[in-house]
Amino acid sequence: MRFLDDDQGGFLQVLVATYKSGDRPLKLYGCGHVADRSFYEGMQKNFEKHDALFYELVADPDVRPFPEMDTDGKHWLSMVQDGMGSGLALQGQFACMDYCMKNFVHADMTEYQWMHALDEAGPSEFGELLSSPFVEPDREAEAKPWGADLGGLARILAGFEVRQLAS
Repeated sequence: MRFLDDDQGGFLQVLVATYKSGDRPLKLYGCGHVADRSFYEGMQKNFEKHDALFYELVADPDVRPFPEMDTDGKHWLSMVQDGMGSGLALQGQFACMDYCMKNFVHADMTEYQWMHALDEAGPSEFGELLSSPFVEPDREAEAKPWGADLGGLARILAGFEVRQLAS
């Protein structure tokens, strides 16, 4: 992804890259965990055109999010996405994307495999973060040393248009 300024405040561009091996194409879509609902609707339409769509989601392969799914408190990633999205007036991808489509293929670890891999790798800052109880950060206190207006930033980000780059 990249941000580009324009006379209306700016927009994000998201990469779609096509690779070929002989006559067999492989498309890679960039996607964010939070975006405008119209972005996810466009991505979903693109995904319907493919034989298989491999997606990452640290979860059991049977966990297949869909828009009306009750995810409150049921998966840690949905809580993170919902928190990021609500602060920026955006949507989390679980609230907009349908992972139940026949062509969606889980291509990631289960939570157990992921935690085991973290244990095998040894201590890390990321591991310490995950093992700590979740505490909502005090964004106003974090912003004071720099004089940042996080509310203003959220208003600016809410006006961004997400545009997809041609492949």
